[in-house]
Amino acid sequence: MALSPQDKLVQTAFTLIERDGWAGLSMLGLAKAAKIKVADLYRLAPDKGALLSLVLAALDRDIVERLTEQDARAPLRDRVFDAVLNAFEAMGPRKPVMRVLFHDLRRDPAAWAAAWRGLR
Repeated sequence: MALSPQDKLVQTAFTLIERDGWAGLSMLGLAKAAKIKVADLYRLAPDKGALLSLVLAALDRDIVERLTEQDARAPLRDRVFDAVLNAFEAMGPRKPVMRVLFHDLRRDPAAWAAAWRGLR
């Protein structure tokens, strides 16, 4: 199945952020690497703040996709533990890019604030 332009954009952003860092990420370089039109890039993410929102939403989806239906009869503590464990397992493949974002965004207060607003 072919990836949508947004999925190509986000997957390529993960790779470039991990390799070049957030500060080193160029929107035009991202479009070129993702093999999408610049017009599509700016429609999907008009600036790096919007791109950050797409990246964080993709991380959220990774976590949500791992959620399983919980046994409502299980103790709350067990259900919470399972949910947290699923979240950590879903983030596993994304740890390198998350590490870079955490490090780089602390140097960019506006992006850091946007990242915190974007977390769900």
